[in-house]
Amino acid sequence: IISIVMMPKLMKIGTKSNNSAKAAVTKYASTMHLKNIANSLYLNYIETKEFPKDFSNYIKGITEAKNAKDTSLDDWGHPIKLYIDEKNQAFFEVYSMGPDGKDVTNDDIVITTDIK
Repeated sequence: IISIVMMPKLMKIGTKSNNSAKAAVTKYASTMHLKNIANSLYLNYIETKEFPKDFSNYIKGITEAKNAKDTSLDDWGHPIKLYIDEKNQAFFEVYSMGPDGKDVTNDDIVITTDIK
């Protein structure tokens, strides 16, 4: 009888830690995806001295969609964004708005690359 009563609590704990693990894996995968994009963008900039005019199509062109997933979107379905320091041309940022889909919050993933 004790194990029957305790089982739902154990299941809830297991589900909670599975969700935490899944969130961590999703964040890691998104970070790696953004780093790959930033590296490609950096090499392209070094070669051409310009940034792509259509960032979304640029991303799709450099990444392979293995399961027809739109690679210009992060793992939460939000567009991957590019910020360019146009004043000094010193850096650029490739970023995801994270799970909440809002700019400039704690869950954003930002990859900053120096270009000077």
